[in-house]
Amino acid sequence: MKIPKCRSGMPVVESTNHESHGMGHVPLETHLVYVNFYTYEDAKQVRMILNEYTAFDDILQKANELLPTCRWRIFSGTDKHVSSEFKNSRQVWDAIKQTSYYEIRYLEVRMIKIGGSARCDGCYREIFGSRYKCTECSDFDLCGVCELGPIHSFHKLIKI
Repeated sequence: MKIPKCRSGMPVVESTNHESHGMGHVPLETHLVYVNFYTYEDAKQVRMILNEYTAFDDILQKANELLPTCRWRIFSGTDKHVSSEFKNSRQVWDAIKQTSYYEIRYLEVRMIKIGGSARCDGCYREIFGSRYKCTECSDFDLCGVCELGPIHSFHKLIKI
């Protein structure tokens, strides 16, 4: 059986989770959504039927099915860009509603492993995505935003 691929060349995986989620007689707004899952090493596109009440849980469950070796945090973003973290179905659903081309809905999800993260020594926030490590100082890291500024400009930084 040949695995279909989308325009970007990513394999398309079918997801047919049509369970009732106990919402009773409340009408659910559901959509077929093309979800692109990105990690540091890989990218997969999955067609999913999502609804506004369980979208976050369904995406997290699918992420754990695709890559079961560790737990993931789910962010809006691609392989090159990380934006805000999704924490609930409302945030996921709002992102889906904003990303539609010709009535085709899609969502780009960046998965980041839980644990092993570093804090930025410029803004003191947890670093997601690329980290810049000082080549001379033993424990100095910057996030992508702080690396663009004049913070710690007297030493060379390497992108990790």
